[in-house]
Amino acid sequence: MRGFLDSARWAGLVAGLFHGGCGYRLVQPDAPGPIPVMRLGDIQDRTTEGDLGLCAVRGLRDGLSNAGGVALRGDDDGTTPRLEGALELGPERTAGFADWGAAFEVELRGRFTLERADAPWPVWRSGDVVARVLYARGPTAAAHEANRRVALEMACTALATRLLERLADRPPVPVESPE
Repeated sequence: MRGFLDSARWAGLVAGLFHGGCGYRLVQPDAPGPIPVMRLGDIQDRTTEGDLGLCAVRGLRDGLSNAGGVALRGDDDGTTPRLEGALELGPERTAGFADWGAAFEVELRGRFTLERADAPWPVWRSGDVVARVLYARGPTAAAHEANRRVALEMACTALATRLLERLADRPPVPVESPE
């Protein structure tokens, strides 16, 4: 059991190291070239956990700082793109059973928009961004909850990475008027 948890943590660390070196090139919807400056707006946490929004912001800050070329701005000049979104927990599933116990899967979903104060509607929408992570049942309720918490934080980091990859793969293009 302990070996499985150690393996899962090492796998998460290795995946983080490989993704940490990825360079994202975020481009603007109305001008050629990369987005030079971005703001991180509110990431609403609609989960029962209460702090996964902060975890997502931390993951996005880390990812953008590793991307190079994208400066994070604190104030709003009206034209700086602002990334906002909301997080929700998906269903938790039993993923399987073994001699050592059961494995479960947590699912974290997010929907994000890239907005500008001078635009009447979002300039980009992410659609559903989903991250799923497996974790092992602990021998006690406290150990089980600790394993679940680690899995949720890993899912949060994975979700931030997937969002940045989506921004890089499908650059923001103007969204049709909602009317």
